Amino acid sequence: MKSKRTLFIAQTALLAAIVILLSVPPFNLLRIGPFFISFAPIPIVIGAITSGKASGAILGTVFGLSSFMLCVTGAEPLGLMLFEISPLKIFIVCVVTRFLMGFITGVIADALRGKKNIQYLIPAIAGPILNTILFTSTLLLCFWGEMADGKTQGILNFFIVFFSFITVNAVIEALSSAFLGSGIAKALSKVRIGVPK
Repeated sequence: MKSKRTLFIAQTALLAAIVILLSVPPFNLLRIGPFFISFAPIPIVIGAITSGKASGAILGTVFGLSSFMLCVTGAEPLGLMLFEISPLKIFIVCVVTRFLMGFITGVIADALRGKKNIQYLIPAIAGPILNTILFTSTLLLCFWGEMADGKTQGILNFFIVFFSFITVNAVIEALSSAFLGSGIAKALSKVRIGVPK
């Protein structure tokens, strides 16, 4: 049991370091034409599949805190603008949504464990889609009033363009996670550690 706990901690810590690396510039986004693709959900998906919802929740929180710090420091100009409007709301948008994404992906992975054909693929696809749905819907809910009041100085136009691209981004991120996340998770499952009790 102690070796399983040690392996859980080591694997989650390693994946957390990768999440941080993939959450900060210049590694946080890959530009493909007009689209920006994030690979940060992939290590979260891998942790959720191989180690369960606890690892998914921890890794999602690390991703969220990294995103929040980009807003606070001004590395993400839109995030800084929204942070100045409401630090609490942008914290919810960045951290709570990513925690939920990791946790729910882990719940899905746990529910599918042992189902050979889908136990890796479905959670790997669900993670990035959950990230997109939770992040964008919470962003819209939290800042709709400011957009409607015009306090964000043209940010409503940005959101219109942003949401028009979000579907394409979600599909590309889901496909990359389906390929990379499920493949890596399947390889790591040979040393699957489970959630420590």
